[in-house]
Amino acid sequence: MRRLLITKKRLLSLLVFISVISLLYWLMPINFFNNQPYSSNKSNNIQEALQAFNTAELYYKEGKVSQAANWYQKAALHGSIQAQLKLARMYREGQGTTQNLVLAARWFTEAAKQNQVDAQLELARMYFNGEGIKQDFVFAAQWYSKAAEQGQVEAQFELGIMYQDGKSVSPDYQKHIYWLKKAAEQEHVEAQLWIKNMQSQVPKLIENESFQQAYELASQFDIPEMQKLADHAKKKIKIALAELKFLYAKADYEGVITQGIPKIKYSEDIQKLVEQAKKVQIARKKVSQLMETNQFQAAYELASQFENNDLQASAIYAKSQIDAVLTELQYLYAKGDYDSVIQKGTSKIVFSNEIKKIVEQTHQQYTLIKREQFKTELKTVKDKKPSQKITIAVIGDSLAMGVWAAIYRRLRPFQHFTVHNEAVTSGGLTAYDWQRKIKRLLKKHDVHIAVIVLGTNDGQVLLKNGKGRIRIPYKSEPWKEAYVQRVHNLMRLLDTHQVPTYWVGLPVMRRKNMKDQIVMLNRFYEESAPLFAAVRFLPTRLLTVNEEGKYSAYLKVDGRKRLVRAKDGIHFTVRGYDILADYTLKNIFDDFPFLNTLES
Repeated sequence: MRRLLITKKRLLSLLVFISVISLLYWLMPINFFNNQPYSSNKSNNIQEALQAFNTAELYYKEGKVSQAANWYQKAALHGSIQAQLKLARMYREGQGTTQNLVLAARWFTEAAKQNQVDAQLELARMYFNGEGIKQDFVFAAQWYSKAAEQGQVEAQFELGIMYQDGKSVSPDYQKHIYWLKKAAEQEHVEAQLWIKNMQSQVPKLIENESFQQAYELASQFDIPEMQKLADHAKKKIKIALAELKFLYAKADYEGVITQGIPKIKYSEDIQKLVEQAKKVQIARKKVSQLMETNQFQAAYELASQFENNDLQASAIYAKSQIDAVLTELQYLYAKGDYDSVIQKGTSKIVFSNEIKKIVEQTHQQYTLIKREQFKTELKTVKDKKPSQKITIAVIGDSLAMGVWAAIYRRLRPFQHFTVHNEAVTSGGLTAYDWQRKIKRLLKKHDVHIAVIVLGTNDGQVLLKNGKGRIRIPYKSEPWKEAYVQRVHNLMRLLDTHQVPTYWVGLPVMRRKNMKDQIVMLNRFYEESAPLFAAVRFLPTRLLTVNEEGKYSAYLKVDGRKRLVRAKDGIHFTVRGYDILADYTLKNIFDDFPFLNTLES
């Protein structure tokens, strides 16, 4: 009996649950499974939808809005489009039910999808304002368009405004006017005011000489007054443009600019023509400057961008100059006449990158040949006169003096070497006349190899011509030019006398204020050396830094840390100078292997 009672209670609970679910299913405005409003195809009984809608209408007319809302919902669920529209409005206004903008948006969507024009308008507004749905101007424009195309006058007006302010859609002048005209044709008062205001702007635009804007606006209206103004504006543009094009064709670009600037606001075509004339004028001036400095490739590339005759003629001339020089240099290179290629091509490197490339290529080839000649000549000297000593001159400042001493110690056991000390303690290229000293050295001795260490004292003003009357400020552009020129002069002097020269780079130093000086001067030396066959640059940075790449007075030597720098952080200890000397001699012996085999 007890078991039967429990079964009856369970059955009763199940019946209550089913009843509640059925009621919710009937009243729920959103499909439980897909979270979307019910579509009309959910109803199999159109008659029921009609009856429910009519009942809702009766309640609504009697002012019983709560009952009306319930019946509108029933009709909407059965697919009544009008019921969906009215229910959406009641949710939006909170009429007969609690205000719910989300449900309002969903029921407007359901009706709009079924092409209900007023629902499309209301849905567009909700998207536009972000009411009950995420704001989305693109969707707003789409629903406005659907309603406007069906003749909904408010949609036409509001869509026209959207095309003017550019929200959701790119500004479109023609569509802006088109939809406002459509709304005005249906007696939309605001649209008519907009149209009237736009038409009143045309004479003002013409008075302001904004003829293109006047033409584009007036031509949108098919009325005699506007068409007449459109024709007038178009004629003004046509005459002005024809005059400027005539001047442009005559290559009177200054005339185009002078006469065109006051008429720029006439139209975009006139503005473009004036801007093009300005570009041509600038290009002509620039091409002329490039031609004067023989920069023919740059002149050709610029001039060939323009179609006008004088710039095209300049392009042809520039190309012919490049081709003539290039052909001659290629011929000389093919003959193996490297001296002539370098001599003739160096002054014409600025002509083009191709000429620069062939000169650099020739110079590299020439350098290799000359260096081989140096080796052969030095070996020949030694072979002809075995007793002839190889003279190494160490040239430079106080660092050079330490390097000289170390090289001297290394080569002293060998009777075939003489090491000259040509160092000047405070001598630098900024103040000391090295040209004069080395000329005297070369005149007095047969120098076979030169080692140069300079720059420690050059972080100062440069004395022009070695005199104190003209002082060029340190690191200024004139200082850099003058300094590099002195480096070149010194290298050229040794190269002319065919003295193989090893320019030892400045080492890392402790003083932070010398860092920029060392980097700058080493760059000058390194970039200059390849220009002269007799000169090699030997960088020393890696020899003079620790494992972290920084200055250190102690460095690893033969597996142990040794003191290699003097207390001033500039000079070296004896062991430190030995490192520089061994490095320099290794490069010399690598270039002249036979020197390494000379007996003591």
